[in-house]
Amino acid sequence: MYTEGQRTKWIDPLTLVAETMEEIQGVVLVGSGAYGFRDPYSDVDLVLVVKHSDAVPRIHAAWVSMLEETQMVLKHKVYRHQPDIWVSCFLLDGYLELDLGVWSINKIRATKAHWKVLYDKRSVCRTPLPSKRPRMRQP
Repeated sequence: MYTEGQRTKWIDPLTLVAETMEEIQGVVLVGSGAYGFRDPYSDVDLVLVVKHSDAVPRIHAAWVSMLEETQMVLKHKVYRHQPDIWVSCFLLDGYLELDLGVWSINKIRATKAHWKVLYDKRSVCRTPLPSKRPRMRQP
C-alpha cells in the first residue's frame, strides 16, 4: 500500500533522470495517478516520449537496466506493441507496480482517460494528447 505522497517521491526522481536524457522529449503520468491515485493499491503508469522512433528499443533497454540496478524488481514483463511502442510492467519491492511505456513522439496519443504531463522538453507532448480520451458510444 502506498500513499500519493510516497508515489510522488518515487516518481519525481525518475522524471529528473528523464530530463537529463537528450532523446526523451517528455514524461507523462497516465491513469489514476494523473488525478491523485484511486486507492492505496493503484499502480504507477508512466510514459516516456522519445524523439526518434529508432531510439525507442535502446531507451527502453536503458531504463529496464537502470530500474533493475536501482530497485528491487520482483517480477518484470515486456510488451512490444510496435517497433516504437514498448511497455514494461515491473512489480517492485513493497508490491508497487510500475507500468513504464516508451513511445515514439510519432505514436503518442491518449490511450487512457486521464493523463498529466510531468515533463515536456519542447511542448511536444501537449499537442498530440487530447484533454481526455473520447468515450466510445454504446451500440
